[in-house]
Amino acid sequence: MAQKRKEARPESKVGFKDEADIEVFEKMRAQLQDLKAQFQVLSKGKPNEAINAFKLRMVNQLLGRANNYLELEARPFADFTEFSEDDLPSNSDVLIMLTQYGTCLHRFLVGNSARRQAEQGLFWIVNGEVTERRSSWELL
Repeated sequence: MAQKRKEARPESKVGFKDEADIEVFEKMRAQLQDLKAQFQVLSKGKPNEAINAFKLRMVNQLLGRANNYLELEARPFADFTEFSEDDLPSNSDVLIMLTQYGTCLHRFLVGNSARRQAEQGLFWIVNGEVTERRSSWELL
């Protein structure tokens, strides 16, 4: 039976402590990319339509995970952590914030990866050491 991984961040919020931490980050980043693509479609058709409570919970969960990686000064807006449940955001509101978070997570990725001699691409840094694991560095 496969062991279930706990999706938690180290207390330091700076860099990665192990390979499992990278996997959590990569999963969150892929989810953000997929959600952003879905909100791009929704925003083209009905940009000002309010999202429903289910989508809001998904978006806020994802933003919460992203906030765990981004120090306050690295977040898109220091006073924003999630959307309010009392005032449902529109499709375009969500798209704007997912785009902003994608840019900030890209900066986090670049700051926690490095080039290796004679090899192309970026490699993750874990506990201050460059690993063998490649990072995907494209902007969301």
